[in-house]
Amino acid sequence: MNPKEILAYLFKVMASDQEFHSREESYIQYVAKELGMIEPEIEEVRKNYQSYVFDTPRDEQSRMITFYYILFMMRADRVITPEEIAKARMYGFRLGFNELLTDDLIKVMIDYANERLPANIMVEKIKPYLN
Repeated sequence: MNPKEILAYLFKVMASDQEFHSREESYIQYVAKELGMIEPEIEEVRKNYQSYVFDTPRDEQSRMITFYYILFMMRADRVITPEEIAKARMYGFRLGFNELLTDDLIKVMIDYANERLPANIMVEKIKPYLN
């Protein structure tokens, strides 16, 4: 998956509620650094994020990593809006995840929006859906 595409999806989630918070910006910077992006690339994506078309990663690990980034973006400002939930559900569907799994992971983000996530909670939510 292209790091610029991942960042564009995060900008789309951030913009979905029409409010921009410094914590969201910090999370964008964190992910960009993790993906090896430099400031000019980040700014290019920021200016053009709407033009990126969703391209589903082929392997499951990349799809899950992308979805994790989206979920954590949703809770970055500690306020999860209906617009962000709708955007996360849409991306979960496009990434090929079971709707119930997607809703379970979103619920975890909602339940822990203002506190630290327990270490294995995401893995525990995913286990029942594994074949």
